[in-house]
Amino acid sequence: MKAVVWRGVGDVRVEDVPEPKVQDPHDAVVRITTAAISGTDLHLVRGTLPGLRAGRVLGHEAVGVVEETGSGVRNFRPGDRVVISPTVACGACPTCRAGLYALCDNAHPAGAHGGPTYFGGPESAGGLDGLQAEYARVPFAHTGLVALPDCVDDGQAVLLSDTLPTAWFGARLAGVSSGDTVAILGAGPVGQCAVAAARHHGAGRVIVVDGLTDRLALARAQHAETVDFNSEDPVEKVREMTGGAGADRVIEAVGVDAERPVLGPAADAVAAAEDRAGRGEAHTAGRDRAAPVPHTAPVPHMALVPHPDERGTWAPGDAPGLAVRWAVEMAAKAGSVGIVGAYPPDADRFPLGRAVRKNLTLRMGTCHHRRHLPRLVDLVASGVLDPTPLISHWAVTDDAVAAYGNLDRREPGWTKVALDIADPAPPRAPDPLWGVPED
Repeated sequence: MKAVVWRGVGDVRVEDVPEPKVQDPHDAVVRITTAAISGTDLHLVRGTLPGLRAGRVLGHEAVGVVEETGSGVRNFRPGDRVVISPTVACGACPTCRAGLYALCDNAHPAGAHGGPTYFGGPESAGGLDGLQAEYARVPFAHTGLVALPDCVDDGQAVLLSDTLPTAWFGARLAGVSSGDTVAILGAGPVGQCAVAAARHHGAGRVIVVDGLTDRLALARAQHAETVDFNSEDPVEKVREMTGGAGADRVIEAVGVDAERPVLGPAADAVAAAEDRAGRGEAHTAGRDRAAPVPHTAPVPHMALVPHPDERGTWAPGDAPGLAVRWAVEMAAKAGSVGIVGAYPPDADRFPLGRAVRKNLTLRMGTCHHRRHLPRLVDLVASGVLDPTPLISHWAVTDDAVAAYGNLDRREPGWTKVALDIADPAPPRAPDPLWGVPED
């Protein structure tokens, strides 16, 4: 079968790989109809989330049809149309029964001492093949699959897999409630969905911070207020917009590949902070500590290659701790910050002192997808939420490598790519308001 495969840093390929089989009574094999490319996938290809094994199938967002089930899967049968939860959970351990599905005690090879297990991730995340393939094996399928009604199409459903639940989780982590002023750092797909999630939780105002004009335009199309960090200091501007108080709630939806401002007062402020702190505290040094990417393989299976390439593709963000710092600085006293951006295990820079001085509540982590998916499916099915305008491009599997590159370089108009795995027909055009695909 065809699959999108990681071969090394900056090396994504479409290859023929063996079809998966049921290996456990609680497995299912799902025929993938639509998958999507996530920001986490880009972190993995850049090497800023290290530890991926060469040959790993990428992807953790997908919709499909159940092809085969093990004897322990009693709630699904072949032919059922489903969305797949990106994080794997058994549904029976104490953490799962508490709704903390991403922290399942049984999904990870290390058991209760392991972290979240997800598809298409590094060995530290369970070492499972991903979902950007014609077929996928889903462990604990009785928990990890959620049935889809016919009225929810694949474009809606693939965003239900991870993007919308993570944004929803971010709003809950931040504690968004009626009347709150909410600042969202990052206007990528999760940040865009966080606008809708914050509004659904009762936010009175939503302010979105980013440095890309096309993404800020998407946020304004949702009637969010926007701040371009390449023309304004985002911390000072959010304070000014809130009468000096700051935002009640902040959602950090950027992660390790944050980029520093290149123009304007924010760029000057970052440079001045680096000068005060000294070279060892520079953001670029922070990047190297958080996610070092060697040019030679530390172990045989890693097969790393130099980056970036001649077009600037696969360059890590140069300010891995900046979004978190801004989140703390723009939060109001006694406010709260929810962090859903992805960070590697070695990321160790956090403005703890500033957070303590302001009595902030800090919550962070990997989304418990299975906890939120059933409700979100219902909200999309009823028309309350519709995430499909975020899909800027549809591609077929053979075009996945080019799509990865365009997303990595943040090409204008490229917000979210859905991969039409089952249908080799030409890509479908999205709502022009959200950007027309390029040739």
